[in-house]
Amino acid sequence: PIPLWKEGETVEILGEVNFPGTYSMKAGETLFEVIERAGGVTDRAFPSGAVFSRENLRLKEEEQRDRLIAQLESDLANVTLSASDSEEVSQSQAAASAMLVRLRNTQPQGRLVIDLSKILDDGEKSELRIKAGDKLMIPEIPYAVSVSGEVQFPTSHLYESKLGLTDYLERSGGFTPNADE
Repeated sequence: PIPLWKEGETVEILGEVNFPGTYSMKAGETLFEVIERAGGVTDRAFPSGAVFSRENLRLKEEEQRDRLIAQLESDLANVTLSASDSEEVSQSQAAASAMLVRLRNTQPQGRLVIDLSKILDDGEKSELRIKAGDKLMIPEIPYAVSVSGEVQFPTSHLYESKLGLTDYLERSGGFTPNADE
C-alpha cells in the first residue's frame, strides 16, 4: 500500500509533456507535482495556451445550460401564447429555436483559468491541488496567428515575434464597416 494514494482517481496530462497520459493521484497533490511526474514540459510547450478542465465545473456548466434551455423553452411558449401578431410569433419561434439548437449542441467544458507559466515558475510553492477527473492540455508553441471575425480577409498569418495585434489586423485588410472595434 502507498500512503495517501487514491485508488481509481486519476488526472490526465496531455500535449507537450515528456510522458503524456493518465496518472493516479495522491491526496493533496498539486498540479505542478503531477506535471513533474509526467516528466515536465517539453521545449515545444506553450504554457500560456494550456487548457485546464475540472469535472465538477463541467457538471455545474451542464446544469446551468439545462436550466437555460428550460427557461428559453418556457419563454418561447409564453411568447407564442401572448402574441397577437402571427408574424411576430413565427419570428420569435425561429430565433428561439435556433438558439435552442445551439445550446443543446454546446458541450460544457468545465474550464478553469490558470496561469500555467506561473505554476511552472513557482514550482513547489504552487498551491493548485488536483481533483479526480482533472485534465490539462498543454499545446505546442503556435506558429500561426488566426484572424477572424469582421475583418476584410479572415485568415492565418505566420507568427512573427516583432508583430502585434494591430499588425495582424492590418495584414488581414483591417476592419469591415460592421466591425465593433
